[in-house]
Amino acid sequence: MKTLQQLYTSRKNNDDHMLIAVNLSLIGGFLDAYTYVLKGGVFANAQTGNVVLLSLSLLRHGEADIMKYLLPVIFFCCGILFAEAIRTMKILQIRNRKSISVLAVEALIIVLIFLGTDRLSNFVVTCLISFLAALQVRTFNKIYGSNFASTMVTGNLRTTMESLFSFITTRDRKAGFKVLIYLGVIISFGCGACLGAVCSSRFQEPAILICLFFLLFTLVLILIQGNPDRENASGNQ
Repeated sequence: MKTLQQLYTSRKNNDDHMLIAVNLSLIGGFLDAYTYVLKGGVFANAQTGNVVLLSLSLLRHGEADIMKYLLPVIFFCCGILFAEAIRTMKILQIRNRKSISVLAVEALIIVLIFLGTDRLSNFVVTCLISFLAALQVRTFNKIYGSNFASTMVTGNLRTTMESLFSFITTRDRKAGFKVLIYLGVIISFGCGACLGAVCSSRFQEPAILICLFFLLFTLVLILIQGNPDRENASGNQ
């Protein structure tokens, strides 16, 4: 009988690939909890709430709040554009350079936030994390050939339920395996949020440095497992 990995695989080291998705989801959950606990009760990873609040501010002519909600959205958009620029740079197409470059930029942002603890406002930190989240969600967006997001869960929940329905109605083992991997990503995001909330409450601003460990672990996994950039590029065609 074929194993689940044999039924739904596109590469040799699938466990490493799953671990990368899980690890990045931990970072996503951690940063969301960090900004919520320490930076004014906001979520910097997803921009839906900011767009809603921006629209309400425009409706109510709340000029004082417009930039508060607009700038994080702009920084998120800039992060996507920056990730696209990295993706198209020929010098970064060799082996793992694109992924490693993005991880390095994420690490730099985290260090800057930590070093600027006494100088950066909560608003600036939120904008920087929005930029980081955009970089991560655009660069690392595939798991076993399917789209996923490491900085939010709405799309992952949708895919989980679609795959679950397919598995129930057709007994398709690929769909069942897809349910398992997406549940793993969602649970990892939740675990990252719990860890972020606990660490932020206990260690305050220095808690963000814990994300450097996750980034380092992700780097090691990428170097071990090969070249995820090739799969991402083929999945985006």
